[in-house]
Amino acid sequence: MGWLRRNRVLLPGVGVLAKQVSEVRMVKDVRLHATFAGTARGLGGDAEDAGRFAVLC
Repeated sequence: MGWLRRNRVLLPGVGVLAKQVSEVRMVKDVRLHATFAGTARGLGGDAEDAGRFAVLC
């Protein structure tokens, strides 16, 4: 930490980090939703089952 201050390394602020974390979480949620919806169809579910799942999320 001292080296960073002595060499005036500029780190992102809290707002930037919070935005990046929220973007990563959104991507994770979309991927998780797609996985579960695909699993519902793969287990004999249909588009209607996938729609019901979407409402729950």
